[in-house]
Amino acid sequence: MASHGAGHALDWVRTRWGPDAVARVVRRTPITNGYSSQSVERLDLIVQAGDGSTVELAVLRKHATEAEVTVLRALREVTDPRASALPELLADGTDATGPWVVLPFYSGSTLASEAEVSDDVLESLAVLHVRHVNATLPGLPIVDGTWWDNGFRHVDRRLSELLPTAAEPAPLREALDLVRSLRGDPLLVRTPERLSRTLVHGDIHANNILARPAGSKIIDWGAATLAPAMLDLANLVAPDSPRFAVYVEAWEAAAGRALDLRLANVEYQWATACVNIKYLGFAAHHLGGGTVRDMLGRARRALNALAHSDV
Repeated sequence: MASHGAGHALDWVRTRWGPDAVARVVRRTPITNGYSSQSVERLDLIVQAGDGSTVELAVLRKHATEAEVTVLRALREVTDPRASALPELLADGTDATGPWVVLPFYSGSTLASEAEVSDDVLESLAVLHVRHVNATLPGLPIVDGTWWDNGFRHVDRRLSELLPTAAEPAPLREALDLVRSLRGDPLLVRTPERLSRTLVHGDIHANNILARPAGSKIIDWGAATLAPAMLDLANLVAPDSPRFAVYVEAWEAAAGRALDLRLANVEYQWATACVNIKYLGFAAHHLGGGTVRDMLGRARRALNALAHSDV
């Protein structure tokens, strides 16, 4: 295989266990749940080190986009031990199908709801956001007018597909009206231009967080983007909650300065509108009209608060 940093998906074992280490795959198991990639497998390995000792372990190999490879490499630069919920990139390369990555296989269960998010996730996000503030990462989407237009088109298309057979069509019509009225809205499009951007996961929710005895892991970084940091918080915590204070404390420790809570609140309101609009199609399909109405209410309240901000 050709490679960006490794000639083969198992070459990384020689870095960890010495130049004479050899890895053997004893089992391959396709993975179809919890990851966005269509080509994901668990590899159970036996590694024989140069001293003759053996180690058994499992890794995840998946095909990924170039952007996701860029993101996982960027996570390597976050060396603060408080960022323990970030995944580790073991190797990456390219084969006939495209880019691939190898990560440890993190066994665990996804959260039942965002209310279960643990402190290590919030601390990890804070450290990540500080490390990559105003970063330039080639190939990653940037939250701008084009990003918003693509997002609105996707939500519009999904709601339009669901509307003819919806058991509760009224909330979907209301959602479509809002989405179409907001396309190109300067509050949504221009607010990020007045705020700092950083590397964000971009799709934080319960199914992308693994709870494990050894500590949580944030998975599936395929939607990562450069955006205001609160895009990763608005779906997890309320700004006046003790859990938000966990994020703030970790952010300030990593940055060495106080977080501007006024600007953070503006970011949070923008992000709240964003995530509630972004997931309208999913909610309409899986959660019902009541949830759609709740999300519309949250989006409208956030937009109203944003309109009255002085940023």
